[in-house]
Amino acid sequence: MLKSMSLQPLFNVPFRKYQSSKHLDFLRSLAALQVFISHSRTLFFADYGDIVSPNVLLRLFYFLTGLGHESVVIFFVLSGFFISASIFKAKQSDKWSWQPYLINRLSRLYIVFVPALILGGFWDILGMNTFGTGEDSIYGGRHLENSEVTYKISERLNPASFLGNLLFLHGLLVGSFGSNHPVWSLVCEFWYYILFPVIVFGLLGNLSSKVRALLLSIAALILIGVGERIRFYFLIWLLGTMICLLRQRRSFNWLTIVLACLGLGTCLTVARFEAISVPISDLLIGIATAFLVYVLLNDQTAAKEGFYEHSSKLVADFSYSLYLLHLPLLGFIRACLMRHDRWQPDPSHLCLWLLICVAVFLYAYLISLVTEHKTEQVRRRITAWIS
Repeated sequence: MLKSMSLQPLFNVPFRKYQSSKHLDFLRSLAALQVFISHSRTLFFADYGDIVSPNVLLRLFYFLTGLGHESVVIFFVLSGFFISASIFKAKQSDKWSWQPYLINRLSRLYIVFVPALILGGFWDILGMNTFGTGEDSIYGGRHLENSEVTYKISERLNPASFLGNLLFLHGLLVGSFGSNHPVWSLVCEFWYYILFPVIVFGLLGNLSSKVRALLLSIAALILIGVGERIRFYFLIWLLGTMICLLRQRRSFNWLTIVLACLGLGTCLTVARFEAISVPISDLLIGIATAFLVYVLLNDQTAAKEGFYEHSSKLVADFSYSLYLLHLPLLGFIRACLMRHDRWQPDPSHLCLWLLICVAVFLYAYLISLVTEHKTEQVRRRITAWIS
């Protein structure tokens, strides 16, 4: 039944040969950098309301460096698109199988996730042993009120928390391991990777009615068990799936892309100024992102090789590593440099902050060379071992 859907016009092409893939690399890179920059600014600089000499430039700086959560929403839409497209393509070509699918998805998750948990634990333990866990230490939670780490880190550095994170149960049965709160989105991704094909084949698979009923029952149990937040963001993830079901326009013009960017920018601005509630703003960002991705996919010009393309691919290729590795090290550096109040955004502190960001950026990149960049090799070895 999937073959009856209008998927072929969009995906029966060597995607990487077209400029549209470069645009998606750029969007993925920008989202990863936003999460990284947002966390680093929040950790090191005072809130805007506490600035001694506020001005328009600083207000713009705080706006542009405060879109971390919204960027995660963009990631969900991109993930929904890429995963859904891979499943639909495999089904259309009669190459679908759970084994290679799970190998691909789990190797992608674990090859960075496991090192990130270990390294994050290392930085947290080193920080606690060096600076303690009292009220004057960030590891006591006092000075992270306006970041995502609003808990006492020492309470989440234990084997049960580590195992629960490995099994993608953080946020369900345990908390995020140590200070690495960004891993919350991984539990969403894992369950979406399971849920989506179960639902697709339960509804549309060429299976017996009993098997389809079983698959749909499994999907229902998962949806009940994962909780309200994961269910909500699954709707946003499915916006990426919607792109797969749209016919390609086979035309691309800059006016359309400007309008799509303005739409997303407007939604981000509304969310940043908290003009509406978070669930509604997240949904609007998801819809605007899906429209932008669809517009970008219609650029079927031959892929170019320039600074835009190379830099976008460079960051996109280790965006996952940057996302998972940055926060524990940033927290440790923060503990080394300050004990109490965060910095004022004056020129000297801004320059020092930029140096810290560059150092952590390079740290994530170097680790990605032996983790994320080896994903395909790991997949081949696992496949050969199982076969």
